[in-house]
Amino acid sequence: MKKIKNILFGDELVLGVDVVDQQHKRLIKCFNSIIDANASNRGDLPNLFSEFASYTEFHLKNEVEFMHQIKFPDIDRHVNKHDAILAEIHRVASSYNYDDGISLDELDNLRDLFVYHIMVEDLKYVEYYNNKNNNA
Repeated sequence: MKKIKNILFGDELVLGVDVVDQQHKRLIKCFNSIIDANASNRGDLPNLFSEFASYTEFHLKNEVEFMHQIKFPDIDRHVNKHDAILAEIHRVASSYNYDDGISLDELDNLRDLFVYHIMVEDLKYVEYYNNKNNNA
């Protein structure tokens, strides 16, 4: 099976909040393991995808807690984005064929959704946090 590109944790994905950045690194490592397992038809793909889904849920809950702590004003919209990510992860998990793996289009879409969320959506609450701290 062909392979999509792995996610590289470069400067563009560093938000500057250590706990968030560390969790993003772990999520990227999990997702890259899925990409590799899918490309080589490894039998551990279901376990890797389950681990990714579970850790994503853990991470998103932590993000919401952080947003509550900093009183991020757009938290409801951000939580809706989290719900959409989780729905897509669960949709992919329930639809892929264990023999054929996950389609490259679905993996590509998940990768893009995840990277976009970090670079655009997560950056919003980090900028709010930084502005709030700089004006304190």
